[in-house]
Amino acid sequence: MNQLIFSKYLKRVGLPALFFCAVLSQLTSCTKDNFNNTGFSASDNPLNVITVDTFSFSTTTVKEDSVDVVGYLYQLLGVMNEQNFGETKASLATQLLLSEEDPFFIDISDIAIDSVNMLLNIQKTYGTDAVQDFKVFMLSEALDTSNNFKSNSILNYDQFEVADAKNVKINTDDSVNLGGDNYAPGLKIPLYNTFGEYLLNSNRFAIISNEDFLNYFHGLFIVPQSSFAQGEGGVVRLNLTSSQSRIRINYHSISTGEEFYYDFVFGSGAVKFSTFSHDVTNSTLEQALGDPKKSDEYLYIKSAAGCYVKLDLTFLEKFAAENNAVINKAELVVPVENDIDLPYEPHQRLFITGVSDEGKEVILLDQFESETHYGGLYDATEGQYKLRITRAVQQKIDQFKNNENPNTQFHLIPGDLIPGGAAVNANQTLIAGKNNPNLSRKFKLIISYTPLNK
Repeated sequence: MNQLIFSKYLKRVGLPALFFCAVLSQLTSCTKDNFNNTGFSASDNPLNVITVDTFSFSTTTVKEDSVDVVGYLYQLLGVMNEQNFGETKASLATQLLLSEEDPFFIDISDIAIDSVNMLLNIQKTYGTDAVQDFKVFMLSEALDTSNNFKSNSILNYDQFEVADAKNVKINTDDSVNLGGDNYAPGLKIPLYNTFGEYLLNSNRFAIISNEDFLNYFHGLFIVPQSSFAQGEGGVVRLNLTSSQSRIRINYHSISTGEEFYYDFVFGSGAVKFSTFSHDVTNSTLEQALGDPKKSDEYLYIKSAAGCYVKLDLTFLEKFAAENNAVINKAELVVPVENDIDLPYEPHQRLFITGVSDEGKEVILLDQFESETHYGGLYDATEGQYKLRITRAVQQKIDQFKNNENPNTQFHLIPGDLIPGGAAVNANQTLIAGKNNPNLSRKFKLIISYTPLNK
């Protein structure tokens, strides 16, 4: 895996399923610092492999500051409100491109605008398909990728909107009509006709090329306006590079009545990204963020720069001092509490990272193993994730034995099956903590090791 992919991964990017050297884990099970054999004895275990799942470690839900959002295929848009995680709002900034450079239009003075509609291809829906309201604004700053936009970036835009669309349908079933042509289901947002006049009446030299057009027109900012009660609303994942996604201006000749249209597109060459905001008021997440002791019962992982879990395996120092052993397997078992609460579904994948002395997330050695070894995929049958961190645990133990003082913190973070991870999904995972009322389902770190002669 090259350095570029490493870099993107450490910026909270979900790698393709082929790669997933991941980083995520949330351990919280055990309450005792003993290392006794929990299921084997020397008589029935001739290899003397000891398995322990009663380690004590701390876990805390941590609010995410931001994630990188530029450069991914998909973007998020919409509002949803879930009782455990609160409100998630995703807005969308995007450049607009010419579908044909140096297009020919009839005499501008002879044009009458009939309609202007934006159609966005929906790739996936999180939450419900309740209708939503949106406002669309023109950006007053260029979307220069050198600005290193983040999920919490504040964008400058013209306060006079180009759309104030009410009751927009999150349409995943019915075809969409644009000026008489039917397209696959998607999000259709009507724009003001005056916006179409602005684009078609733009400086003639501004539409000779896309470069000229981007210098003239910086792009659009789509902001959801709806507010939902708990258990309502949804966020959609959009594919703006789809051939379906476009802004179509339908117009006709005043003098002849002849009808025309022109499409502006988003395309792979356009800069586009989502920004996120969260309101956890009156949610159980609000309590967890305000009182770390709440992590004893539940832990929270939320995409779109929401939250992740920090855990600290401080017991490894004591283990290293009291044992001369080889770690055969170290596996996190992460039980999910919201797996039946669709449509607000848990993540398809989680990752676990180490943490450097400087507080930066670092890739674990286990990521270099196969995907089947590392794990992290959601098991819907068992309602849990399993992640192996065998090599990472062995490394920490070896460092303690060498009189080093390694950082024993890890981060369990949201992922996905596609590049972009937490920036391109709105999943939320509720995890059973070490003092969860359901005693049969709680965080565990299971370690199997073989004692060596000293």
